[in-house]
Amino acid sequence: MLKFRGWIKENRKIAAAQVILTIFLVLMFQYIMGQRQEYFVASREPDQTEDRIMVEGENSFTQQAVCEKDTLDGILVYAETEAGIGASLSVQVFDASGGLLAQAEQPLSADKEDILIRFGQTIYGCTGKKLELVFRSGTGEAVALKGGNCEEILGNEESNARIRLVYQALDVERYKIAVYLCGGILWLVLSLCLILLQKKYGKPEYLFAFLYLSLGIWYMVINPLYVIPDEPAHFARIYGISEGTFITEGTDGGIGPGSMLPENLLYGNQTANTKIKDIIDGKDVELSDNKVFLNYSNSALYSPFTYIAQVFGVAVGKIFSNKIFFIAYCGRFAAWLAAGGILFFAIRYIPFGKHILVAVSLLPMNMHESISLAGDTFTFAVAAAFVSFALYLRYTKKDTMGRKEYVLLYVLLFFIASCKIVYVPLCMLAFLIPAERFGHMRNYVKHVLLSVLEVFLTSGIWLAISMHILEGSLDGRSTEQVRYVLSHPLLYVETIANTTFTYGGGLINSMLGASLGWLHITVNSGVMAMVAGNLVYICVREKGVWKEEKSKWPRIWTAAAVACVVLVLYTSLYVQWTQLEKNIIDGLQGRYFLPVLLPFLLSLKSSSHMINGETDRHSFCVPYLLLLITNLFTLVTLLTNYII
Repeated sequence: MLKFRGWIKENRKIAAAQVILTIFLVLMFQYIMGQRQEYFVASREPDQTEDRIMVEGENSFTQQAVCEKDTLDGILVYAETEAGIGASLSVQVFDASGGLLAQAEQPLSADKEDILIRFGQTIYGCTGKKLELVFRSGTGEAVALKGGNCEEILGNEESNARIRLVYQALDVERYKIAVYLCGGILWLVLSLCLILLQKKYGKPEYLFAFLYLSLGIWYMVINPLYVIPDEPAHFARIYGISEGTFITEGTDGGIGPGSMLPENLLYGNQTANTKIKDIIDGKDVELSDNKVFLNYSNSALYSPFTYIAQVFGVAVGKIFSNKIFFIAYCGRFAAWLAAGGILFFAIRYIPFGKHILVAVSLLPMNMHESISLAGDTFTFAVAAAFVSFALYLRYTKKDTMGRKEYVLLYVLLFFIASCKIVYVPLCMLAFLIPAERFGHMRNYVKHVLLSVLEVFLTSGIWLAISMHILEGSLDGRSTEQVRYVLSHPLLYVETIANTTFTYGGGLINSMLGASLGWLHITVNSGVMAMVAGNLVYICVREKGVWKEEKSKWPRIWTAAAVACVVLVLYTSLYVQWTQLEKNIIDGLQGRYFLPVLLPFLLSLKSSSHMINGETDRHSFCVPYLLLLITNLFTLVTLLTNYII
């Protein structure tokens, strides 16, 4: 007890921060869950009519309806009463043969017109069934059912009541209590472990590994398959590669936008409305032996090396199971672990900016992407590893490079050049490596030429292949776009400026994680302000940057590499997605800028104002707690959208 009191006294600022953040967590949980009003899956909203159907005393009203899904949990009725407290509405559900399936009664409120009547138990086997719903006033008081019309659902020949069949419903109060308990316990356990881990070890790479693994597994569970942008197309590409289709095909056998894959590979709901239960319901679906041609032109543009981790996971999954769910999640899991492992070593060996790299790696957008089948987080990890490696060779290593370091240099250059061609300018950071690391000038020149040749061939070969695919999908329009840019450079510069001024703020927000899922899930602006403020604080507090080097050349060169990536990114999307001569570029997303966020932030740091040496690790305890809590807020936001 004395030791605990002594620790509290010694770390009273951290203890106070944790108490404040715990209170804030409860309030924010309540706010996030309150943003969604309907926690149920129901039939389509009927068109409202002027009809009013009265039920009172012993009178009843029968509504015929057709159920579109297998389950039925209740009825949503639009009704009103002037009776006030004490009035209620009852409903009985009969099948076509007259058998009673369910019955329930719900008190009415004079100030609320939509009444959810739950049966208390789920009715199964309802798909396509014609039902009869008999409504009565539970207390005999007059109740007015509002009229509505919804073809294929409401089937009365004359008047129809404005109702919706509720296929699945969630007990909101129980859900909120569960979130408070589980989320609160998770926060307290993880935050205490984080504080103890930082006090005992304090190394940023270990703190990163703890948070990445602890939070990532929850991102994996909460985000159903296919809810990350273009994830169905990425899965099709990955499965095709695992079957040997490294370059996608056309229906005529040449280079094209797809390949022959099992006909049910992309089973079930693949839209933004996918829910956790949709994935659970389809967990036993097995791959079909029948193959059909699937077109996935957007992911066909990516090099197969972008998906190296996912392909490995899918290949292993296919050995143990024929179930699509299992195979897909093996790919997800492998990609998540691979990116985390690369980032761990990048943080360990980068000579400065360790906390900045941790903060960027744990941004909600990066964590959201890390568990998907897309190649974005792997690309980010490779880019971070290359920045770390170049700075390590410049500032940490003092003698010449060994064989392993040469191999790592060429491997990283290869993956940057092949993952996404827009990030090829990051290879410019190789020139930060001093000539003396190569032993002598002749050796330096040799490896510079070999590196340039590797990058040119790797990116050039795949560019030629992807342009062939792109030309087919755009009917040759990309060539016209390139000609327009080359012939009107000033107008294109104006287009870039206009795009930046118009979309800049939104791109920064979405890069941090303001828009998740298929960009339809909005994370609270207060949470995003915390994320942004925390990132700025960490950047300002980071010490030892550029190791007191007086020359500005490394910073300028790093900034130039970032600017080249942004220019290529803008141009790529202008060529692919934007209408000819349009003065604003379409298709930009904030997550595309994540691989250059680290070098950009480092380029802003001035060594003349920094102290060489390790940053005080205790000054980063609260920022790491903020990294944890903002991701928990994001997880609850995602769960609220995907729970039902």
